[in-house]
Amino acid sequence: LGIQKNKNITETIYLDQAIKDFERRFNAKTQNEQDWQDFLRKYILIFYTNYTAIIEKKNISLSGKYPDFLPINVYNYLDIYEIKKPNTPLLNLDKSRDNYYWSKDLSKAIAQVESYLFYANRNSLELKEEIKRKEGLDIKVVRPRGFVIAGSHSQLKNEAMEDGLRLLNSSLKNIEVILYDDILNNLKVLLERLRGSKKKGKQKIRKKGRK
Repeated sequence: LGIQKNKNITETIYLDQAIKDFERRFNAKTQNEQDWQDFLRKYILIFYTNYTAIIEKKNISLSGKYPDFLPINVYNYLDIYEIKKPNTPLLNLDKSRDNYYWSKDLSKAIAQVESYLFYANRNSLELKEEIKRKEGLDIKVVRPRGFVIAGSHSQLKNEAMEDGLRLLNSSLKNIEVILYDDILNNLKVLLERLRGSKKKGKQKIRKKGRK
């Protein structure tokens, strides 16, 4: 019980610090793509609890295009991320048809992820063997999922834009665009859950003490 309690306290403090760092970067006037790539690489295992390991691109000597880091989930499947900035434009309006389409920057990012997925699928056996040899991990490269982290909800000025983003996201094949503030909100919910479990633990200890 004491070990679990200390673990929860440590996780709460670490996550709270990560959220504060995230908010500081998110609200900064100047945004740097490399800084965000480094930041998310550092914290992705705590941001996304379904991941257990990260493979660095520098450890992959295969020919082809790969992102800076490749997360491995709890089932040993490989995912692929492309990191842009919170102020990266998301959508443009086609006035003649009154609908939205991906911005130039997002279109490029999505195309880049499609390229990563192509190379990962094409070199799946070699990729598995290389990671097994260098990292000691038995991964699975079976239709990897691709994610683009970019933009924020502040860009979605009305319901039509929100609907447009949802429609465009649903039309992508095995790729999803994730907004920065969605990640931040999910982290805050996770922190409240950790704090809630810590409060419940204290209440149980108090009840035992009264008996």
